[in-house]
Amino acid sequence: MKRNVLFQCICQGCNARLKIEFISEPTRTGAMWTVDCPVCGTSKMIPDEPVKIFYEKDGSWLEALPKSKHFGYLSHATENVESTRSSPRSASATARSLKSRVDEIQNGT
Repeated sequence: MKRNVLFQCICQGCNARLKIEFISEPTRTGAMWTVDCPVCGTSKMIPDEPVKIFYEKDGSWLEALPKSKHFGYLSHATENVESTRSSPRSASATARSLKSRVDEIQNGT
């Protein structure tokens, strides 16, 4: 069942108070949307497509047309890809590895 959601937040770029309305889908795909602040253009991630965006100016709420982008579901690569996750190792092994890297930088080797 779809439902309207009113998400209230503060823009990280200009500290404007925002209200972003979107329709929430019951099934999440991992896809995200960004919506730009109507005051300064800083992007904000939200889970669904924005329908309306409001910002506060001089104590009044003004509506703006949302500028948004969709980021589709990201699937995991499965073939011919090396893992980006490091294998687990002890703290002392990690410290030795870091020390050897520092020594290489200092000695120029």
